[in-house]
Amino acid sequence: MRIRVKNLKYIVAILIAILLSLAISGVVLAWNYCEESFVFENGVDPLYYQYYSGTSQDTQDAFTMGAYYWETASGSPVNYEYTTGINVDVYCYEVYAPSWPGVSGHCWHGNQQSNCYLNTYVTASWYAGKRISTAGHELGHAIGHGENDNELMDHDDYWRWDVLGIETPQYYDIYYTNQLYD
Repeated sequence: MRIRVKNLKYIVAILIAILLSLAISGVVLAWNYCEESFVFENGVDPLYYQYYSGTSQDTQDAFTMGAYYWETASGSPVNYEYTTGINVDVYCYEVYAPSWPGVSGHCWHGNQQSNCYLNTYVTASWYAGKRISTAGHELGHAIGHGENDNELMDHDDYWRWDVLGIETPQYYDIYYTNQLYD
């Protein structure tokens, strides 16, 4: 069987396209996997957090209480400590933008670091408990948690706070934390 040069070019182009799409898919899947399985290599005791300059007192209070609830939950290995120093594991920010109440992300700048954001455009009119619930949820992402139902790590702020009244880490939140850092 003889393949014509013209057809061979198309076959090679298709193979390259397939290989590129697989490579890109692999990068995306690896990135998603890293986001969901982020853990601090040195553990979570202690884990130093700090507020970004200009963060309001309401947002600071929400993150402070969120951190306190992670520390004091029964069986929790997490020890959040506030610092004004340069060795910071988690930065807590306040932003003002439509739509989402909070978000977290992870980055490496020579060291591991998580960033947590509360969006005052959405959260400013909320009761303190709901802001604390959202800050605690974001601090959970900061230590490597994904979303889970009917716990502090439930993705739905309305369901988590307004329906269930969850402000603190629950059983499976702590169970999964221990699984991550055991």
